[in-house]
Amino acid sequence: VVGPFEDNLQATTRAIAEREKISNIIICPSNPMVRNLKQQWAFNIAQSDIIVSQKLVDLSLARKYKKALVFPAAHPLALSLADYYKKFGEEKGMKVIISQETHKPTDIDMTPQLTKLKPIIEKEKVDVFYASTAGPPGPIVCKNLRALGVKIPILGTHAFGFGFIIALGGEAMEGVEFPSAKPVVFDQLDENDPVKPVNIDFDKRWKERYGTPSDQIAGYGYDTIGLIEDALKRVKGKVTRSSLRDAFENTKGVKGTHGIYEFSPTEHDGLSKKDLVFVRIEGGKFKRIKFPGLE
Repeated sequence: VVGPFEDNLQATTRAIAEREKISNIIICPSNPMVRNLKQQWAFNIAQSDIIVSQKLVDLSLARKYKKALVFPAAHPLALSLADYYKKFGEEKGMKVIISQETHKPTDIDMTPQLTKLKPIIEKEKVDVFYASTAGPPGPIVCKNLRALGVKIPILGTHAFGFGFIIALGGEAMEGVEFPSAKPVVFDQLDENDPVKPVNIDFDKRWKERYGTPSDQIAGYGYDTIGLIEDALKRVKGKVTRSSLRDAFENTKGVKGTHGIYEFSPTEHDGLSKKDLVFVRIEGGKFKRIKFPGLE
């Protein structure tokens, strides 16, 4: 079973996978409510909120941010990203303030909440604003914040790496930085990065079939098929639910669009922090940025 993508549906599919003893490949494995369950049948192909938060702290330290204000969406993933950013940031000497104000995924104007946060930004002399959110609320937050005259840098989540984010936010997105999946800037990866040719080939074929550029979600679909194919080839004898699960648990060095996948009986997260890059929105485009020692 592949999916779901939506974070709040994972608990159900994971439970069914455990009950029926059938492998379940999860696209967006960031639900803190299910992370500590000892599951044998669910495999995660995207980085968790823990890894993404660690990468964002790396970016913050590289930019020498000392004090951050986090404005999270009111759903488990965004709140967990905020909590882990605070945890890892403060372990590194930052001061991280998580706003009591939140927003819903359906909000179309966050000016009332941000108006309340503006005095905090000024009083605390905040260095950077972290919009812990996804989808349309991301660019809306950026536009509302800039309209209020707040000029400090803005950080986003890994969910900011879609073209519609720039289209919705326009000039307000200029300078926003975030940890990103490699497909977002695949053409800017190092020449010796083993996933660069995978992305170039996939994007070419995707454009030929659909007439649009590929993106990171399409990349997850491609990687999922590759992982299933690899596991099936390694099954010895008859393919059963158990033999396929065992093959997944012995995945080593599978090259996908997002990175190099590896699973083990004790580690069902396929990607790591090294499979993320830093991205800045500049000139209405995604631009990879690099910091010595952090990639």
